[in-house]
Amino acid sequence: MHNINLPCLALVINAALASQATLAERGYEGYSDVLDEEPWFDGVKSTIEYVEPTAIIADVCAWAGVNNNADQMAWLQTGWGQRPGETAKIYWEYTTQNDVWRMGFGEAPTTEGQNYQVSHEENNAEWTNGGVVYKTVVWEGNFDNANFNAVYYGAEVNNREEDHVPGVEDNKNNFRNSEARKVGEDFSATGLSTERDSAVNGHVEKSPANSDTHFATWYAE
Repeated sequence: MHNINLPCLALVINAALASQATLAERGYEGYSDVLDEEPWFDGVKSTIEYVEPTAIIADVCAWAGVNNNADQMAWLQTGWGQRPGETAKIYWEYTTQNDVWRMGFGEAPTTEGQNYQVSHEENNAEWTNGGVVYKTVVWEGNFDNANFNAVYYGAEVNNREEDHVPGVEDNKNNFRNSEARKVGEDFSATGLSTERDSAVNGHVEKSPANSDTHFATWYAE
């Protein structure tokens, strides 16, 4: 295992236009795992609840995704996001191996939790929510040489000091059945080996403490 670079969710502005200072303010509460050798990941999923953040200054989201942990990053990502003054929305996001970034939104998430999944299915990268396919992108030429060796599950805040991680101490935002799939294999637990804890007053913990698929996030001063 080694360090992981986390892709940034560009809910407010195109990441290509964001300043390095803006990107540096992001915070994460979750877990990551990194492969040292092939086969690489070609899918990820997690059942993610929606607990409305108590403060949204920039953007807050909860997601699962795979990436290639490289300077020129490619990634696949799925989850929900919320902007200030707006309702939360399910979203899909990707950056291809050719550095083409795209993102789109769907309906509102449910509080009880939905299964978010993005994976390589036949000829496409396929995004599903609750088992329903809502986005596809051709795999070949976009992701076939991406070498997705890293996975992340958890919350992200655009402003690490002022945005609140979803969940509070008596109503935590749960992530369950968080698994990834290697090429040619079935979905399985990846271990949640590395904790990501960089949002101010953000918290994350496995639930139960020895779980390799279940955890929760919350905000508490």
